[in-house]
Amino acid sequence: MRRCDSVDVYTRQLAEASPAVNVGLLVGHTTLRANTMGADLGRAATGEETAQMAAMLDAALAEGAIGMSSGLAYPPAHEAPMDEVVTLARVLAGHRDAIYTTHMRDESDHVLAAVRETLDTGAAAGVPVVISHHKCSGKAS
Repeated sequence: MRRCDSVDVYTRQLAEASPAVNVGLLVGHTTLRANTMGADLGRAATGEETAQMAAMLDAALAEGAIGMSSGLAYPPAHEAPMDEVVTLARVLAGHRDAIYTTHMRDESDHVLAAVRETLDTGAAAGVPVVISHHKCSGKAS
């Protein structure tokens, strides 16, 4: 499959390929950040950048994406504050059955705070939440 610049192009190419699997496309929070902020991902997005990300997410959802995913435990998105994620998750609320999935910010010493952040994000945005790879990764040392 070739690189696709939009969900619409991707879904058309996918339909042409006739795969024997079901596909539901999630828009990556980190992809939105990278497309808007370039390599400067070690900070929170500005209000203008967040608005640009929200517009990209809205367009992708209109083209058939089923939600947004985040990987807050990873450096490209770790510096994104909760309000950035909530602002984007609110875009999901305007699309029927859209979901927010996340690889939470922490699975170790601060797992309870990470679960709370995830649940609070979904509640603030008014969208369902899926916690990916939900686990505790070990004891505090």
